[in-house]
Amino acid sequence: MMMKVIIFFCISINVVLASNSQQGSDIITTLQNNIVMMQRRLSKAEADLQLVRSQLTQEQVKREKVEMALKQAKGGQPQKVGFFATLKSTCDSTHYGPYKTNIVIKFDNVKTNTGNAYNPATGIFIAPYAGLYSFHVNVLSGHHNRTDIHLMINNYFQYNAIGEPPYSYASNSAVFNLKKNDKVWVELKKKFVVDCAGDISSFAGVYH
Repeated sequence: MMMKVIIFFCISINVVLASNSQQGSDIITTLQNNIVMMQRRLSKAEADLQLVRSQLTQEQVKREKVEMALKQAKGGQPQKVGFFATLKSTCDSTHYGPYKTNIVIKFDNVKTNTGNAYNPATGIFIAPYAGLYSFHVNVLSGHHNRTDIHLMINNYFQYNAIGEPPYSYASNSAVFNLKKNDKVWVELKKKFVVDCAGDISSFAGVYH
């Protein structure tokens, strides 16, 4: 009788162990499946995060472009600054000059003045921004008088142009790096003249 009890007890233990072993295997399998699912979800979340970051970067670039455009519209660099003016109503008869001293030529007939940096009342161009500017002067000598003009920047001589009579052009061009508020003008040397006939003596400048 005792032997049968022992045998039954051993069989019962084996059954329990086998059952526990199967349950443990099932638990491990379930945990492994859960880990795989979590890894997949994590990978998808990382991909979504990367997409969001990319979209945020694109939006930031767009916002910076808009802010730059707004800044330019409110006082930043305009797309173009330039002027073109000729000599007309400020002439004495048909000539500008001669004078006893050097004098700023007031090219009063403004054809173009984008940015309003040139003042026809003074004949002076004031650079609104630092940068590269080009200038061109073209004036006509008189019938009996020579012309001699100087391009000036802040009271410093830059170049001159000379025209011999009768009626020859004195022309010159140059490119300068200017600072903001630098002043540029054309100066007529004393005792010389500029002819005003035909509205053809001119002064022009462009910001690049």
